[in-house]
Amino acid sequence: MRSLDLSLRPPPERTPEVFAILADSPALASARLHEWNPAADESLTAFFVCDGDRGPVVEGLAASPLVLDVEASPFGEERFGLLVRLERGADPFVERVFEAVTSAGLIVGKPVVYREGRVRARLLGTDETLAAVLDRIPDAVSVTVEAIRALEKDPRAGFWALPPRQREALRTAVDLGYYEQPRRATHEDVARALGCSSSTASEHLQKAAARLVRAAVAGG
Repeated sequence: MRSLDLSLRPPPERTPEVFAILADSPALASARLHEWNPAADESLTAFFVCDGDRGPVVEGLAASPLVLDVEASPFGEERFGLLVRLERGADPFVERVFEAVTSAGLIVGKPVVYREGRVRARLLGTDETLAAVLDRIPDAVSVTVEAIRALEKDPRAGFWALPPRQREALRTAVDLGYYEQPRRATHEDVARALGCSSSTASEHLQKAAARLVRAAVAGG
């Protein structure tokens, strides 16, 4: 059993409007898919947590012929929850990608991150299942395999052992690009997304990092 980290970018001429809004809209810093529920009527309901301006996002999604319903709830000044129900079968290209990443024997880790024109996800499965998924993704889609890991131990145990607020701070920092080189976000950016002071955000990140480093060293 392995985990596969990959990112996908659809071709410009085939990019669905919904994807373009979530992954490449100037109104959004990032959108993170936390849950989805495919229904028997060929619709798909998805819940996102987004950072940015919800007005243009909701307006753009509501105007898309693929979107059956959309509702947003503010979680702070620049963060909001987004519930979208869309007709996935209306676009054959979208349906092919969806079928590939919902193959039998496959787990899609959450959240799935939409940012900078790409969608990034972690897939869990057997070697054969993961290879089959890559084969089923349409050739026109740009696929970047970022990491492949053998699951010799729980890949999220250290993270999920952290207190909830430290987990949220770390996830937010990763999503905003705080740990990228060069950094794309500051303590202030993370604090703004979390709705707390800069010193509090810094404390959460430092404590979380210290616990994860100690656990990694202790585990060899």
